[in-house]
Amino acid sequence: MQLHSLPGKTLCYLLVTTVTIYGMLCLGFYFGQERFIFTPDRDPAGVSYDFGWPVEEIFLPVTDATLHTLWFRVDHPRGVVIYFHGNGGSLKQWGDRALTLAQRGYEVVMADYRGYGQSTGFISNEEQLFADARTVYNWARERYPERQIVLYGSSLGTAFASRLAAEYQPRLLVLENPFYSLEELAGWYMLLVPTMLLKYPLRSHDWIGQVRCPVIIFHGTDDVIIPYDHAERLATLVQAPLTFYRIEGGGHVDFAQYWVYQTALDSALGERRQSLAERKSATVSPRIRASRALAYLEETWGTVPCAISNRSTQPDRRASCRSVSRPCSARDRRRAQNCGR
Repeated sequence: MQLHSLPGKTLCYLLVTTVTIYGMLCLGFYFGQERFIFTPDRDPAGVSYDFGWPVEEIFLPVTDATLHTLWFRVDHPRGVVIYFHGNGGSLKQWGDRALTLAQRGYEVVMADYRGYGQSTGFISNEEQLFADARTVYNWARERYPERQIVLYGSSLGTAFASRLAAEYQPRLLVLENPFYSLEELAGWYMLLVPTMLLKYPLRSHDWIGQVRCPVIIFHGTDDVIIPYDHAERLATLVQAPLTFYRIEGGGHVDFAQYWVYQTALDSALGERRQSLAERKSATVSPRIRASRALAYLEETWGTVPCAISNRSTQPDRRASCRSVSRPCSARDRRRAQNCGR
């Protein structure tokens, strides 16, 4: 049966019903979009987290709320990393990500957003979130000079890190799986809902060109949450020195397992210092530790990698990275085994 053969009243009824349902869908999204965008885990007040690292808890006061914040401490810090995490979970899950930064000699400040973990209050608009992010930054700026501040954003947190880097003068901006804008990403997920209803457009492309400090971007080619092309397009707008790392096969915020990611952090922040576990094993002789390391690498890789991280600069000022490894020679093995003598 075709529409033109329907009686006028029936056609009008179908039209009104369709418009009503669509209008209710849009209204439901507008008033409930926080539930779609922000998916926090709530933690009981007073619960403690154990990350195997010295951590201080801080509750930063903001308008109508307090932000539960973790401050990972190190001896003789090189600086501080302010880390803005993604849209799900809480510090209970995200805190482990601070360790790879703390092991490189940086203190890490990581705050939960309103309504996440042990933070109080509710998220109601975009400017409120940016005001909270400024509170975290200014708290750190009272304790560290800006030349020692690194802004690190992961997924949702890349928007906050990008805007702060445009407004202030940190030493470095690191973006992990950034989006071009949440407005565009939402349009990709929800085709039927007008993006004008989005209260959180988070237009990173408006701020990234104003950043003056060096910028590092990581993005995985297999990210199914934020398409890889978002990072590529965002990178074309960067005016500051840029290093772009394409993580081949990388998904969404799973880069710790990739050698390219670890060597990139070594280059930008410095090589790792001892972890707590390594400090406890400091009584083991260096020669024994070197032998154990070689045995582990041979078991895992089949060969011992002796050279890694060959980076080439592209015409558009981005850098692509590829791993290069070769088996160690007998001379290399003797040097490694005797390094503790």
